[in-house]
Amino acid sequence: MKGRGRGGPPRNGRGGFAGDAADSDVVRATKRINAECASSGDVRGARNLLETLILGRGLTPTLVTANILIKTYRAGRNPEGAENVLRELPAWGLAPDACTFSTLVDAYGLAGRVADAQRMASTAEAMGVADSRVYSALLRFLRPEDIEPIMARLRQRRVPINTALCNAALSTYAAAGRAVEARTFVERYMATEDDGMDDPLASAIGVSDPSIKLGLDDLHL
Repeated sequence: MKGRGRGGPPRNGRGGFAGDAADSDVVRATKRINAECASSGDVRGARNLLETLILGRGLTPTLVTANILIKTYRAGRNPEGAENVLRELPAWGLAPDACTFSTLVDAYGLAGRVADAQRMASTAEAMGVADSRVYSALLRFLRPEDIEPIMARLRQRRVPINTALCNAALSTYAAAGRAVEARTFVERYMATEDDGMDDPLASAIGVSDPSIKLGLDDLHL
């Protein structure tokens, strides 16, 4: 029977032991980028670590690495740089996921560029990776009157409506002082299990008096 054997040399390739070691190196490098650069928005430091520990050694970033790099650009208030990472993914053999796009939406939203945030959400839809995280990120930056059209898109695409998404919508209503719309939203999307919500959620938020349970100060927003 052929094989590596107890004392044999390590195999090469992605599926072998040498590949496993390379993967571990990428994971360690990714953790360093996240710990040392992401929260502070240290883009230069993140790029240096990426080049020194991954690309410069002939290794390939993972999607987690790329998403953390995008997160770093977001923290540095550089949405264009974040979107440039999206364009780098094909060269690394990667395809974006919902985490990629939710961070990009957030990056543009935090920069006050809502149209670009919407463009990122639309791109995620076109690529078939838009989930509740993408829409949750987007809802934070929209006008109250834009919420229902987004909810219609969610239903059309059969995207589950979860707590984080609902809270994002309610935050937008709260910031605009739209108490009536907020209460209607709770009754429409959080009071029944037909909209993809878990049944315990309705009782947990107390739909009979959502203003108290949601912590919105009796909806005096």
